Amino acid sequence: MSRKTRNQHQEASDTTSDWSQMSTDDAEEPQLVDETVNNIVRYIIYRIADQSMFGKSELVKNVIHKSNMKFEDILNKVKEILRKTYGFNLLIVETAKGRDKNYIVSNALPYVSDPDDDVNNEYPPDANKILLLLILTHTFMMNNSVSEVSLVGFLKKLGIDVEAKHPIFGNVKDYIAKTLVKKHYLNVTGDPITKIQTFSWGPAAETEISMQAILEFVCRVYKNRQPKDWINQFQIASKQNFRNKPEERNFDSLQ
Repeated sequence: MSRKTRNQHQEASDTTSDWSQMSTDDAEEPQLVDETVNNIVRYIIYRIADQSMFGKSELVKNVIHKSNMKFEDILNKVKEILRKTYGFNLLIVETAKGRDKNYIVSNALPYVSDPDDDVNNEYPPDANKILLLLILTHTFMMNNSVSEVSLVGFLKKLGIDVEAKHPIFGNVKDYIAKTLVKKHYLNVTGDPITKIQTFSWGPAAETEISMQAILEFVCRVYKNRQPKDWINQFQIASKQNFRNKPEERNFDSLQ
């Protein structure tokens, strides 16, 4: 066999090998993507328990393996499974420019009363959600920055003493300091000199709860008021990066 003929055979063999490898890669890629999506879903479900935020770098480091698919495309598949199968929304939390995106999981399903609940129960279901919204409403109406003294005074006017165990809400002080702060519904900052603590809406509240809906609720309380009557609050609500759809999570559904 001549050298030219041998070279032609070698080129044909190499081409066939390349085609075979491409076919194998094409077949493996969808399987790899599905495996990656399922792994991310399991990881996020596991993380729901501690209610903490997580970023893209964490998912890439702990879950995502080599894939030619874009991260955004994978995440869209993850969002769809979380929403349709588990009833959760995966929300983006605003971060400083240039920093890694953070995500938090929110319940996409509205509260529905359990028909098996005792109809004679004098306490409202999910009472802590009511307390959460009272706290967020006061904070929002104070231009989203409220001192601990102001918040404690507001709750006391409603008959809620943070220093005593409440018959409905339980240990309110712990609920604020541990639960709401830990779950990112409230941010807390402290002055190193005066030791005064100040509360504002956290990223979970920003993405899950509509400021506009809260402002409309306040208008119903005051009756003859319109949202635009509160100029600062109306402007803040108009700029809110609210990500949950109204039919999925709004003020009324949390009552």
